[in-house]
Amino acid sequence: MKRCLIIAAAALLAALTLAGCAVTDKAYGDKGFNITLPSNFKTYDAEGYDVCYDTKDCAVFALKEAFDQAEGFGDLSLREYTELVLEANGLDTEITETDRYMYFEFEKTVDDSSEPYEYLACCYRAEDAFWLVQFSCAKSDYDRYRPRMLEWADTVYFGE
Repeated sequence: MKRCLIIAAAALLAALTLAGCAVTDKAYGDKGFNITLPSNFKTYDAEGYDVCYDTKDCAVFALKEAFDQAEGFGDLSLREYTELVLEANGLDTEITETDRYMYFEFEKTVDDSSEPYEYLACCYRAEDAFWLVQFSCAKSDYDRYRPRMLEWADTVYFGE
């Protein structure tokens, strides 16, 4: 009986310890870009992007392209903008359309790394700009993170 109590107490302690380490979702927002991600994401700066978050396994890069940057830019449809992004980056990949955004997927090897990274890039149309939001992780982890990335993409909204 005493042994059962010790085992039960140890199991309870382990469960409480693990519960205390659980990662919960957190709302992040900056520069009019808002997203819900796990609370272990941290803000950081990356050249060429307006807002960035990362963990040791994943990263999120958001780029705002204001409608007033070129005449007629704001007249583009979301599909036209997404096609321009593909063309500008020399990508030939399929565009998938959802009710709120369009996305495409591609692989890239970062200069200082031999491991390729996989990207899920989402294009959104806000009131005053297009936003390109890229979710990234090591290619070896992509199948595991892709469903979560799509969940995170669904939480994106714009405004203060």
